[in-house]
Amino acid sequence: MAKDQSISGLEAVHKIQLHLLDGIRDEKQLFSSGSLISQSGYEDVVTERSISNICSYPLCRNPLPSEPRRRGRYRSFLKEHRVYDLQETNRFCSADCLINSQAFAGSLQEERCSFLNHAKLNVILSLFDDVDLADEGLEKNVDLSVFKFED
Repeated sequence: MAKDQSISGLEAVHKIQLHLLDGIRDEKQLFSSGSLISQSGYEDVVTERSISNICSYPLCRNPLPSEPRRRGRYRSFLKEHRVYDLQETNRFCSADCLINSQAFAGSLQEERCSFLNHAKLNVILSLFDDVDLADEGLEKNVDLSVFKFED
């Protein structure tokens, strides 16, 4: 992406969601996307990936199991004092992917912030375009927080 090219916040979120749908390479991409998307945006990604029969965790490329693991809607774990919705677990290939996805979703903001720092926004987007940041004249160790806070 060229340095002078500007992208709106909505376009950036849409682009990030498309990359998450296709699957991403590493946690750096996942965590940087977390500074742009909201919990509902991530839930959309989880749903779309499961509809495509792919594990809903964006870092996993495994297909979903061909048949559901358990009958019924809920499963309770007395030892943990928890009840799990099995429809949610059927979106993932393993318990690890479910736990990692829920942890990531819990770290996201409920609402997406409308005030974005466009320079940092472009750096985050470059992580998804396989652009070498040195070629663009950008620092590799830049703070990926895209929100502007006025003092």
